Amino acid sequence: MEPLGKVGASIKGLGYGEPVRVVFRDATGDRSVVLRTVAASGYGHDRRSDRAAEVLLSFDTFGTLPAHVRAIDVGFLGSDGTPLSVRECGEPFLVTEYAEGRLYAEDLAEIGRRGAVVPLDLQRVDTLASYAAHLHREKIDDARVYVRAVRDLVGHGEGVFGITDGYPSLASDGGPSAASGVVASDGGIGVERLEAIEHRLLAWRWKLKRHVHRCRATHGDFHPFNVLFREGVDLTLLDRSRGGRGDPADDVACMTINYLFFGLRFPSAFREGYGRLWSRFWRRYLAETGDHEMLAVIAPFYAWRALVVASPAWYPDLDTSVRDRLLRFAEDALDAERLDPDRIEAEFGARSPLTPTRSPSGERGPGPEFAFRASHAPQPKPPGRKAKFVARSPLTPTLSPSGERGPGPEFAQRPIDARPLSPRRGERQGEGPGRERGELGPRQPARGSVVWLTGRPASGKTTIARALHRELAASAVASCVLDGDELRPVLVPDAGYDAPGRAAFYGALASLAWVLAEQGLVVLVAATAPSRAHRDVLRARAQASRSDGAESGPRFVEVHVACDEGVCASRDPKGLYAAARRGEVSTLPGAQVAYEAPLHPELTVDTSNASVQDTVAAVRRALAITRT
Repeated sequence: MEPLGKVGASIKGLGYGEPVRVVFRDATGDRSVVLRTVAASGYGHDRRSDRAAEVLLSFDTFGTLPAHVRAIDVGFLGSDGTPLSVRECGEPFLVTEYAEGRLYAEDLAEIGRRGAVVPLDLQRVDTLASYAAHLHREKIDDARVYVRAVRDLVGHGEGVFGITDGYPSLASDGGPSAASGVVASDGGIGVERLEAIEHRLLAWRWKLKRHVHRCRATHGDFHPFNVLFREGVDLTLLDRSRGGRGDPADDVACMTINYLFFGLRFPSAFREGYGRLWSRFWRRYLAETGDHEMLAVIAPFYAWRALVVASPAWYPDLDTSVRDRLLRFAEDALDAERLDPDRIEAEFGARSPLTPTRSPSGERGPGPEFAFRASHAPQPKPPGRKAKFVARSPLTPTLSPSGERGPGPEFAQRPIDARPLSPRRGERQGEGPGRERGELGPRQPARGSVVWLTGRPASGKTTIARALHRELAASAVASCVLDGDELRPVLVPDAGYDAPGRAAFYGALASLAWVLAEQGLVVLVAATAPSRAHRDVLRARAQASRSDGAESGPRFVEVHVACDEGVCASRDPKGLYAAARRGEVSTLPGAQVAYEAPLHPELTVDTSNASVQDTVAAVRRALAITRT
């Protein structure tokens, strides 16, 4: 035997192994072969499975290239050093024990059907949080292991790059490819959007590499489809993955994003169901580990897991709006400094199941930050795309001591262009078809508008407002959303829901909307305002402004968001209809308090069956042609 690693004065200082020449004699005479092994070093060879994959690939490919040495055999060394050939073997297999039990995912689906958790659900989430906390106590003092785990997070076939490659791709004409059947041009998932997420994750990879001290034992795929429960809290885990070592944030993100995922699929069960599981897991885990640093590093792990559960390949029957919501969660996570677990329950639980979607190009307007605290560091942009700047309002989102969210209108930086939109997206009347969006040429004076979306609770007012806000931002139209439920505790914290309390609140809301509209914004008010008098205040202001000769004063557009009461009650994202049936609420508009529908609105939309996209398109048309 003769080592063949270095011959003479080689300039190569490193190889993946040291081949050995073996000389032996058989019936044909003396023969020579080369025995190759792979060193257990870095470069993706640190695990036995890596080295096995390397030699198997060499055996399969060496003989396919002309003038290349042939691979004669491939195998493993036994415990006593005896070589064991596998050259005649086909696909590998694994035999494990059989474990009885029911998948935890079935528990979560049952919560959706039931609408709330039961005591056993709380006991099991405690068990899962404690299991993860105990597992993560095992420290791994090897920086290379952590760096490898971070690299796999982004570049592995089961990591971000592999998952995004599994998304259906857009055809060259911008429509869905024949193979996909999923990606649509109406705000669905686009290649540009996935590319932008990947670019942000590359920046996070370098940030995470500074946290090698966090390396711990992990499960690696700690999600509800890999957990079996028997009676009570007796459990068995399945399918440990990715080497079982890395950042504990991987396991925590993997499990907890499923509470959000199921909550989006069963929105009426979020407040009393999945939201409680989310909060309980986080509180238990942090109490047992004290790992508050995780809140600053978990974002890329959430982004990866969101890409998985939003994937049309993994979940082909998922509603497009749910995919969009999950990807927005990933995008907001990557742009933020740290997670605030206590806020996300309010963020997800307060939103309608009708969720806003993307523009056809996949561009993103300003939107909620889903419990992540914003980062002021510049974020990398994918090559070839123009930077999109968004300015936040001085009315920044806040939380009251009870956890309620304060005002959060989010403004696009450019002032409104009042010219009607032409049928070509991104153009306005007076622009040439070859002009880039944003190069608007001579501008007319800015004219703001108040668009008041009124309707029964759960009719979809806020959903429409936020979706329209995003579309207007993509068209360089400055707008903001004033959500009644978010602003009430700030504008009139002591007012009740009786007639005087409602009059005080809607008066303050109308005044705020008018002031913002006078600055040239399209103000999207999402508020029930059950009395016509509440809304007519602004109509009277707009008419008075016109009678004074102020042609550029704000316009008033009243949109009646009509929806069958039964449909609203079935959505019920805030549990108001259920609370009214239990006698816990006595002032629900349209049920216990009269709701006065507009007599002559600029637009009526019925959201019982209409899509969010169609409704938003109708409101945009009303913005271009209004009476007031």
